[in-house]
Amino acid sequence: MSDYENEPLVSIGLPVYNGEKYLQSALESLLSQDYRNIEIIISDNGSEDSTEDICKSFLYGDSRIHYYRNDTNIGGIQNFKKVLELSSGEYFMWAAHDDLREPQFVRDCVKQLENNPTAVMCMSDVLLIDSEGKTIKEFEVFDTRGKSISENIIEWITRFWWYEIYGLIRRKDLSALDISREEFGIDVIWVLELMLRGQILRVDKKLFQYRQITKPAEENVNAITSDEQRRLEISSMPWTQFARNLYLTIESSDLEAETKSDILGRMTNVFSKDYQEWKNQLYLENLEWCNSILIDSDYIEEFLYLRLTSMLSVEQILARLSTQSLDKRLKEISKCRPIMIWGTGSVGENVYQELSLFNIKVSGFLDSNLEKNGVVFNRTLIHSPEILGVTKSPSPFVIIASSYAKEISTNLIGKGYEEKKDFITKDINKKHAYV
Repeated sequence: MSDYENEPLVSIGLPVYNGEKYLQSALESLLSQDYRNIEIIISDNGSEDSTEDICKSFLYGDSRIHYYRNDTNIGGIQNFKKVLELSSGEYFMWAAHDDLREPQFVRDCVKQLENNPTAVMCMSDVLLIDSEGKTIKEFEVFDTRGKSISENIIEWITRFWWYEIYGLIRRKDLSALDISREEFGIDVIWVLELMLRGQILRVDKKLFQYRQITKPAEENVNAITSDEQRRLEISSMPWTQFARNLYLTIESSDLEAETKSDILGRMTNVFSKDYQEWKNQLYLENLEWCNSILIDSDYIEEFLYLRLTSMLSVEQILARLSTQSLDKRLKEISKCRPIMIWGTGSVGENVYQELSLFNIKVSGFLDSNLEKNGVVFNRTLIHSPEILGVTKSPSPFVIIASSYAKEISTNLIGKGYEEKKDFITKDINKKHAYV
């Protein structure tokens, strides 16, 4: 028996489909590990390029490599599951066919896990590389030590770059998860489930190189599953399903009721209002119907909250929120206050057209350019903003329609205006949306 065989066996699962361009480099990277007691399990998902030949060329030189080939493509998730099921090591890690690891990656991760028996996984810091191997960015990976479970979970879902699934994991903890679920973002959910079982450790060295290759959204969805019906289901609203699955993971966990309630509340805020990346993704998927109404940030937050935490359909949510749309609110405001648009450029023009669609009367425009004072724009008079300080009650309700929204907002607040109560701002990136 070799000396290294006294060390815990590390299984490395490499699911691959048409990986000929980078596969040889990835395998050489794994075989160069200075931790010798490893097995490399390759599952070829019916590749149509030279992947099979590349894999077989390595078989003759190292008995630690095991190659399996699927007759047909079984889908990415099922192939991930297959390499895990074929493994036998105390520790396990997935390896992509196009990523690279420094020689000490496995050894440093094993050492961390051996010294921390309550930890479930370990990962090194990351170098993000492009198709040519050039460094794009550096990332410091997740470490749960020294923080509460609530803090860790909220930090995890707001990172918006997730590489930890390629770390080293205790096989017994990974085997306790349902690896067969075909979902968008399932790797992030797996790490969340592992986090609920124990600590995630960080190796403070850049030992992992993740190759970023941009692919069409359709290709990413197709890689998840080979089932056409499931592909259609996932592609319809992937981010909404992703957020719901993260939410359900906590809801169904064994956490204490008070902790669970705290996390779910904070997660809902992240998805619906606090974190712009999540909010934008969910907005794009769920609010295509906004051509029929005007909406503001309060409406969006309430809509997304109900979308993620209830089983109501979009139609049912619209019915429930029917009296809360911004167009209805502006119609009520116009009965007692004049409505004015601050901005006479293209954004102001768009706002005027949107309000006209909903029969909301605009009493005038505002523009700081004194040369425009008294000019007629869209059959409506342009005024100097100075009138806001002298106009008799009721004071105008202002809609900011300008790329200088922050400066105008500060100006209005200086005049005693309150946001939402006295003014709102057009979201220039979204049709019919205001903040």
